[in-house]
Amino acid sequence: MSLSNPGGQWRSAELTTQQSLGVGTYTWNMIGDFTTIDPNVVLGLFPYSTVPPVGARSADGFKEQDIEFARWGVPGRGPINYTVYPGTVMGQNTLTGDKQSFHYEYAQSLSGTYTTHRMTRTATSVMIEGFHGHTTALSNRFRCVKFSAVNNAGSLILRTDVRIGSGALTTTTVNKGAGLSAADFISAESMPLHMNLWLFQGAAPRNGQTTSFSFTNFTFSTTPVSSSC
Repeated sequence: MSLSNPGGQWRSAELTTQQSLGVGTYTWNMIGDFTTIDPNVVLGLFPYSTVPPVGARSADGFKEQDIEFARWGVPGRGPINYTVYPGTVMGQNTLTGDKQSFHYEYAQSLSGTYTTHRMTRTATSVMIEGFHGHTTALSNRFRCVKFSAVNNAGSLILRTDVRIGSGALTTTTVNKGAGLSAADFISAESMPLHMNLWLFQGAAPRNGQTTSFSFTNFTFSTTPVSSSC
């Protein structure tokens, strides 16, 4: 995928599957150094629904589950972002700020330009992993983040588990109270898969350079991987 500038006009790139994909395991083998991504460039890998939930006028801000390499116009941010948006209006109404069920952002050094990124979707969780090289061997995993929504004694708990390399697991939780379900915060809906490379707020790259990332393989399995953070 390339962000190009033919004739002085910037052009983005996007791919979308014709088939909707649901619960299961998504794996991308990627070539490219995302650690040097320009502050105005965004690379996104994400299931996205164009069907609004009941009571919503637009699908934007719902159901989407993202792996994004972006700094959102700020050089010191990111560049790796994992985000899950709520599945329903009821879920969104309990959220503040950007109205995201979950968001995790971090920087990562690389041992080369070959990386693997894996998303595992279930009805109650989204787990995202990054690996050095084109492998999913746990010895090569540099980060695992698992977002989950679980019921505990009648209360809905939003939980984020993080493991950096082979380090200790850290967990944070938010209690959303009673009367809510996992589907309010994590959608299990089958959705088209999008991959895009674009300019944040339409602003040209600050470095004035074109950008490209290559994908040597993408696979989808309806069976979620058994590994966890």
